[in-house]
Amino acid sequence: MILNATDRNIIEKHRLATNFRSGERCFQFEGHSSVYFAHTGRFWVYRMNEKKQVRQHYQFFSKLSRVGTLTCSHRIKLWDEMRHLSDREMARLMGFPDTYLLPKAKVNHLFGNTVCVPDAAYAISRVVDKDQKISHLDLFSGIGGFALALQSVTKNATTLACSEIFKPAWETYTKNFPGVENMGDVRNQTVFPRVDLVTAGFPCQPYSMAKTVGEEWGQIHLALLYAIKASRCNCIVLENVKQFKTTGKKIYDELMLGLTVMGFRMKECVLKSEDGGLPQERRRLYMVGRKHISPRNFERREDVDKTFLADILED
Repeated sequence: MILNATDRNIIEKHRLATNFRSGERCFQFEGHSSVYFAHTGRFWVYRMNEKKQVRQHYQFFSKLSRVGTLTCSHRIKLWDEMRHLSDREMARLMGFPDTYLLPKAKVNHLFGNTVCVPDAAYAISRVVDKDQKISHLDLFSGIGGFALALQSVTKNATTLACSEIFKPAWETYTKNFPGVENMGDVRNQTVFPRVDLVTAGFPCQPYSMAKTVGEEWGQIHLALLYAIKASRCNCIVLENVKQFKTTGKKIYDELMLGLTVMGFRMKECVLKSEDGGLPQERRRLYMVGRKHISPRNFERREDVDKTFLADILED
């Protein structure tokens, strides 16, 4: 959990040079500079390239910061405590309760890839009634963010099956939701259980800024449409990056057309996790639908008190 020597040296050098006065820059090494902004509590280390454009190399936060987005590649670093977020703190950052059994490995990857539970719960509540008895198919299930969210909407939910191919993810899912069948790769399935609700945080990499996977994942919507039809569900909640409608416009249009043909009436909203009470500005596109009935009103919530990293830190 302690920051490495390089990170500690960067922070100490900046402290000695500027005493963390807001906006003051400190030369670090090999063309790198650092700057602290008091209004966000964030401390940046960057390099100017030949075209005088800034390339960010490091980012540190304080207890009074809010995170941009928890990513798979980097743990959140606290400059004022000289440490990373713990595994439990990362779970809290995504809205997972302390009763949740943590992964044994790939923790940052798994939480960086899951849904924020309060956002997912709000999206589900647009198509599921409070305490409604409901059966659930959890596609691209990850570590169970949607299953947790559903349980917070109704205590009468039963997740019948999930679909996940990353071993650390489905091992963690099994620990927390014992007895739920993992169907494996959704692209290889032809038979699905009949359920009321299908959720899917389908792969975002083809449409994200990173674009770290091949084109084969860009056609995942066809398997998703097949699964939704085969399950005969009457409610759906889908999640992806907010760029899905632009960088993935062709896929988005095909997906919406397929759902409309099946009789779903759709609504969508880009949710910002800090509006759900988390100290994170993560934005995700949620698409919700019900067969032949419009979902409830679906818009950003802005009446929740803002939180900071200090609110999720362990004692």
